[in-house]
Amino acid sequence: MQSEYKNMLPSMMSMARQLVITLALFSLCYLAVGYYFYRQITLHQEISFYTTQEARLFSETAIHAKRLTEVMQTADPIANGLAYAEFANALDEVEQIHKTRDKIYNGIGRFSSRPGVIDAISRHNTHFSNFIAGMRTLLENGGKDNKLSSHSASEILLDLEALTDASQEAEQYAIITMLQFNLVMFAGAIAILVWFWFARVRPVSRSSVRMAQQAQEMEARLRAEEERARAMLQFSSDAVIAFDERGILESFNLSAENVFGYEEEEVLGRPVKMLMSDNSEFARHKHLSNFRPRDLANLANGVMTQGKRK
Repeated sequence: MQSEYKNMLPSMMSMARQLVITLALFSLCYLAVGYYFYRQITLHQEISFYTTQEARLFSETAIHAKRLTEVMQTADPIANGLAYAEFANALDEVEQIHKTRDKIYNGIGRFSSRPGVIDAISRHNTHFSNFIAGMRTLLENGGKDNKLSSHSASEILLDLEALTDASQEAEQYAIITMLQFNLVMFAGAIAILVWFWFARVRPVSRSSVRMAQQAQEMEARLRAEEERARAMLQFSSDAVIAFDERGILESFNLSAENVFGYEEEEVLGRPVKMLMSDNSEFARHKHLSNFRPRDLANLANGVMTQGKRK
């Protein structure tokens, strides 16, 4: 049975390695794809946030541009300077946040963005470039010749609103896709474990159970044989004694009781020398392990020695 277990050990170790490698690759794939979707969701949320901020700043810039045009018609230099500074700051802020939002979009990558986001950003960039060019011209002219029409402003606001909606839609799509991926990965993990159980673990488990049953049956047979041998020795017509390497008596059958005159309870656990004469070979050795291999062979083949009765 031990040899069978030893033969099974390499197979069990190989099975464990396969399971660990499979689960490790599965986990790495799940983490990589999960991070990809998480990154997409986060970036689309940032685009939506900065697009909303850009729309707010754009409205403020348009208001400051209109106010600058109106104030420049007056002769108040302080009001003109204040309106000019406010318009310049608002224009810088809207440009800065526009660049930030474009940088985030480039981090997503066009290959992974939804078509609605791509179209909205392309259309808005065109309108925004025209808007910035007009505002810079207005700033250089000191508030004169404001060519920003209400139609152009409404177009930019519509572009920003469409971009916000497209980003939110792309975010929802990424969330749904990630949930679907999680379900697929969960089902795949369950399928792998089920396959591994029926294809690898269950056969080994059945073999182990069968081997355990065989071991129990063999142990029971050995125990029965031992009991039968003990019974045969106990009622044998020959005197049979047994002792360990220290010479301590462990067994003493009925015939030995008749030969030596001792009861079994009197001799068990005592030195075997008590049953030998003082001039016997056993009496000259303190332990049975002191015998040389040749003496042990002779002892196994039969040694004549003189005993001693009670």
